Amino acid sequence: MLEPSPHGELQDVMNNSPRPFIYVCVVSEFNLPEYEACLTLCPQHLVLVVSSFPKLRKASERLVNVLREDLPNTTIHRPDEQQQFDGENILELQNWIAEALRPCVDAIKAGSEDDLTLVFNATGGTKAIGMGLLTRMPWDEIHYKGFSGNELQRLALINNEWVSRGKSRPMKTAAPLDIARLYADKVEQQSIGLEGQKQHTELALQLWQALDEQETGIESLFGWLDELWSQGRDNPDYNKNQLTLTLPEALQTPQVAAWIERLSSLDNSSFDLDGQQLSLPGNNPRKARKAVRKWISGDWLEQLTHHWLLQAGVLAEEMARGVVVNPEQQQSSDGNREADVFVHLKGRSYLIEIKADVPPETQEKSIEQQLESMGDRFGKTTKVLMVGPHFRRTLEEKNRWDIFKAKLAANGTRLCDSRESLLKALGLG
Repeated sequence: MLEPSPHGELQDVMNNSPRPFIYVCVVSEFNLPEYEACLTLCPQHLVLVVSSFPKLRKASERLVNVLREDLPNTTIHRPDEQQQFDGENILELQNWIAEALRPCVDAIKAGSEDDLTLVFNATGGTKAIGMGLLTRMPWDEIHYKGFSGNELQRLALINNEWVSRGKSRPMKTAAPLDIARLYADKVEQQSIGLEGQKQHTELALQLWQALDEQETGIESLFGWLDELWSQGRDNPDYNKNQLTLTLPEALQTPQVAAWIERLSSLDNSSFDLDGQQLSLPGNNPRKARKAVRKWISGDWLEQLTHHWLLQAGVLAEEMARGVVVNPEQQQSSDGNREADVFVHLKGRSYLIEIKADVPPETQEKSIEQQLESMGDRFGKTTKVLMVGPHFRRTLEEKNRWDIFKAKLAANGTRLCDSRESLLKALGLG
């Protein structure tokens, strides 16, 4: 942590209580660096600089809501609520500093028994705002966080000279759900369905290995299930909670029976073989059966991806699964978006979309558009597409894999088809 020193700069201390200094931060559309700086430094007073641009005023409301929950002992000041300014107009900003910001800071100092250090976080905002604040306020210290690092770079005013104080210890890592709340009015986390019991993770790994090796039993079974659950959605005979069907003769093999037995460990009341009669979820499943169907249809790869990241040292609290922003707008093409796995690690955020297979009648273009549609809904993120062995093989057979990979790379999306490439995409390999 950081606290005022006799020289006016901030030094590291091991204390989570509010520090007696005034922290001035500029609100932009992307406020994660300022949010994590506040979590790390715990300022006693936080002054937000918010221009009149409507998007930024909305962003400031979300930032304040999150900060008030995480830092209840920090007093947040909003001089922009008494007087607004245009963030691109330097003269207007200078007037605002003189008439609103400086009186706000002076009032804070006058009401405090401590000699409060004045610190400016210069990370966000327009160049005009940065120029105005740097030249019109008596700062004791200035902070900046670069995009690639996870530390604050610090300048301190010592003997009337600005001196680099190096970097702070790594900043506190924000929780993925809190990060999502910085960028969306409402955030929900979908139920995972089948929780990650150890045996389910082991089964997911077995599925990966078998599909990677093109094991006939599982490929035949998955192909048939895909016909029932995807291509058979319009068949009223399948539109039930539970089905009991005779296995096709081609699937009446020991290899398929062995895989059905393994999958029945998920929930043998939802998926079980009796002779050649298979009991399985239909196309209108409820509760447990719905969870089993989702897991077999692709959630197994989501669970395996989560497991691989945990193995690589990513903490559980640095990941969130099934994060949905603005769920009330899910009927709108511009509203609802879900992140399969949202990871925030060492100051960088990653959105991981997971596709175990290419959905029937789905073109690669629609997958590209789905990734592009995520935009900046979770802030500045690196987008990652994690695909299963069958997904890659399907595109390779069409001679489309290299083209698909190149298109994603051109859009800044990292395509992963193995544990190794996944970890490399997140800087862990």
